[in-house]
Amino acid sequence: MKKTVAIVHYNTPELLRACMLSILKQGAEWHFVVFENSDKAPLLPQQIGGGVTMEVIDNTKGQVIDFEAELEKYPKRLKRMAVEGKCNFGSVKHMMSVDWLIWNIKEPFVLCDSDILLKASIDDLFDDGFTAGGKCETEWGRGMHRLLPYMCYINAPECRRLGLHFFDPKRAWGLGAGTENGNWYDTGASFLEDLKACKEARLKTVDVMARIEHLGAGSYKGGEKAPGWLARHRYLWEPLPQPLPLQGGEKRRNQNDEIMIEHVSVFSQDGKQYHLSAEKGWLLKAKDTGAVRQVVNTMKIDRWEVIADPTVAAVTQPHTQLEEKPKERKRRKPKRA
Repeated sequence: MKKTVAIVHYNTPELLRACMLSILKQGAEWHFVVFENSDKAPLLPQQIGGGVTMEVIDNTKGQVIDFEAELEKYPKRLKRMAVEGKCNFGSVKHMMSVDWLIWNIKEPFVLCDSDILLKASIDDLFDDGFTAGGKCETEWGRGMHRLLPYMCYINAPECRRLGLHFFDPKRAWGLGAGTENGNWYDTGASFLEDLKACKEARLKTVDVMARIEHLGAGSYKGGEKAPGWLARHRYLWEPLPQPLPLQGGEKRRNQNDEIMIEHVSVFSQDGKQYHLSAEKGWLLKAKDTGAVRQVVNTMKIDRWEVIADPTVAAVTQPHTQLEEKPKERKRRKPKRA
């Protein structure tokens, strides 16, 4: 069953591509919905590569939401924000876009920003028993709580049933009279407030920040930090080469500092965190819990073993460092009389 991820995109195609590739590494079937607000650098589907199911909502010219016309509806908005804040009501536009997604995507989805890289499974975020899920946090020290929009679960059908919106002009940063009346609701704040006020709504708390790397403000600023940040975290998004066929428990490093083990490729950024990827026909199985994965991020390699994938045609069981071959005892030569 495919899992849907929705992303609001604005002129950061390199970050968005890496974000998608990092999610694809988690081994599930993913369907991406991109709400494309870019006016300079939209992401083209061919930039992602094969095997990606991607739907683009083209709003590059205001075909879906005409932001300028929408902003004109609020004459009390802080017009100076577009100059001093240098965000041009970015939070408002983002909330409008997410609200459109909630009311137009049929299935539940995970919402994420383009400047995140996934480093652990988010399977438990997808839970039809809840209206939304993620981490709630006090934003910017202003005393306003919000559901972090970097990555959160939104049960769109349930939100529609309960009449929940992600955007409310009366509680949106900069659309009211300004700071004098405490109008500092940022992205995800009014949505969380409504979730808590709705008796039928259920919120699942998940520490998503422990599962992602976040550039911070990269989804709308991009900038000079993005290339270096992507390079430092390439092990989370860059496709790894197929492992070399090795004998026994042998291992060695190639020129990219990737540890190659038979049927498994292992990349370490710092010698502590490892990225394990099993080739087709093989799976990684946790020795303690029995959990089975195609791809694993771990700090304990010895907790995983390689097993044959039962859904794939029979293959020869490997001997790897994860599952060591028993040592053969040397026979002693008989003593001469």
